[in-house]
Amino acid sequence: MDLAQLRALVRVAESGSLNKAADLARIAQPALSRQIGLLESELRTQLFIRHGRGMVLTSSGQKVLNQAKAILNEIENLKLDVHNNSGEIKGEAVIGVPPTLGEVITVPFMEVVKKKYPSLRVQFTPGFGGHLIEWLRRGDLDFAVLYDLKHYEDIECRPLRTEPLFAISSKISHPFKARAVSFAEFAKHPLVLPGVKHSTRAIVEKMASEAAISLNISIEVESIRTTKDLVLSGAGLALLPLYAVSAEIAAGKMMATAFVGSTVNWPSSTENYSMLSRVS
Repeated sequence: MDLAQLRALVRVAESGSLNKAADLARIAQPALSRQIGLLESELRTQLFIRHGRGMVLTSSGQKVLNQAKAILNEIENLKLDVHNNSGEIKGEAVIGVPPTLGEVITVPFMEVVKKKYPSLRVQFTPGFGGHLIEWLRRGDLDFAVLYDLKHYEDIECRPLRTEPLFAISSKISHPFKARAVSFAEFAKHPLVLPGVKHSTRAIVEKMASEAAISLNISIEVESIRTTKDLVLSGAGLALLPLYAVSAEIAAGKMMATAFVGSTVNWPSSTENYSMLSRVS
């Protein structure tokens, strides 16, 4: 019996499904199923009743679950005591970030961490907002960085910064003559945008709806690196914060155009980054 097996038991019991537990834990379902099987073999008892809608604890499984939670809680308390007595920040911090943001902040963030907290190990976990909130609530994440500041009763939110969005184009195929462009003019061109689950897409859809404008979406892509490659190839325009393309602009490969015009409610059209942590 080991801690991985106990954590697997808790995850499956709380989610009621191997598929959902594996997704939330970000591990393969067969590996999670194997952990449960090993635990059942060692304890020589059936912990779950498996049916078409998921998995339900047996009476023995419930008893083991209660003990498993107590053991895992004691281990966390032990880690905390050791940390508090050492006077040095150490251990591991698991931080959830949206995929596009993770591509940009990982390296500079780690440079700061290594300098200020050399004994701290950091793990970045990519995911969309809904998943990050769920993982944070389950204790799988210590912190999460999300777009848009929202209120959660059980989660502490701290705003980090606000970034305006720009119309991003290849310098070779830059379509705008003015230094600023209306959203209506931007929307006429083929657009390279993230999928509907991404907050930037929600911002664009909201702006288009308020202005009664139809979007000309050419390609949907989640990766900020791929988005930039597509823009450079002439596939369309993107909507990104300036930091995401600063290197390409400095190299003379891309152009960033600000927005103006009464049809654009620009204060709501920003990338708002917030650091979230679970309230204990």
